[in-house]
Amino acid sequence: MLSRNDVTARLRLMSRSRVPRILWDQQCDGSAGALVVFVGPSPGFNPRDTKRRRPRIRRHSKALWNQKYEDPLGWAGGFKTGFKPMVESLLGAGWGRASKLIARGNLDWFGNPVSADVPEKFMRKGAPSVLRMIEDCQPSVVVPMDKRAFDVTHWALSQEGYELLECEVARFHVRINNGTSRHRQIYCFVAVGKHGQRIIVIKMPQHPAKLMHAGYASRCGTAVRKAAIQIAAGRPVDVNL
Repeated sequence: MLSRNDVTARLRLMSRSRVPRILWDQQCDGSAGALVVFVGPSPGFNPRDTKRRRPRIRRHSKALWNQKYEDPLGWAGGFKTGFKPMVESLLGAGWGRASKLIARGNLDWFGNPVSADVPEKFMRKGAPSVLRMIEDCQPSVVVPMDKRAFDVTHWALSQEGYELLECEVARFHVRINNGTSRHRQIYCFVAVGKHGQRIIVIKMPQHPAKLMHAGYASRCGTAVRKAAIQIAAGRPVDVNL
C-alpha cells in the first residue's frame, strides 16, 4: 500500500527500468510511477484564459520517470506552504523520495479558481483523461482534492467497469489548524479492476490550495495515509489526529 517497502520498491522499479514514453492529456502530469494520484476538479485561475472554452489538448504532457514532480510547489495558496508536508506525511518519506511518487490529473482542463463553479458536465467529459493516467500509473491510492472531484471519480470508475466497495469507518477526526474544530467525515471506497487490481480512493480532508499551515497539511496527509493502510488491511478506519 503506502508502506516503506512499497515506496522503496516503486523507486527501485523506476531506477532500474527504461523510461516509458507516455504522453498524458492537458492538465495531467507528474510521475508515471506514482503511488498516489491526486485528482482535481480544475486547474487554478489563469489570467491568460479567455471565456471561450478550447478543446482539451491530447497527448500534451510527457510523464516523468524517477524524477521529482515539483510543479505544485509554485502554485498559489496552500500549494506553496502545505503541499510538501502533506505529500511527505502521506507517503511517509522525505520530499526527495516522495516527490517522485506523485501525479496530478484535473477532470476539467479549463482554469477556474472556485471548484464549486466548475461545470460537472466538463468534469465528466474530462474523466477519461484522468482514468488513462490512473491506468498508466497503477497507483495504490487516488486522492480527489474535493468532494465534487470525489463524486466524479466514483462515477467514472464505475462507468469504466471497476467494482466499487464501501469502507467501514469507526472514527475520523482531524484537527483543523490550531483550533478545536475538526474534520469528522471521510469519503472513501475501494475500486477493484477487471484484473483484480485494487485502488483505494480517499478524499483529502481539505483541498490542498487551502492548506495554509504546514502542521495542518501534515495532519491531512497522515490521516489519508493511516486510513489507506487500515483499509488495505481490512480494518475499519480509525483516525484521530
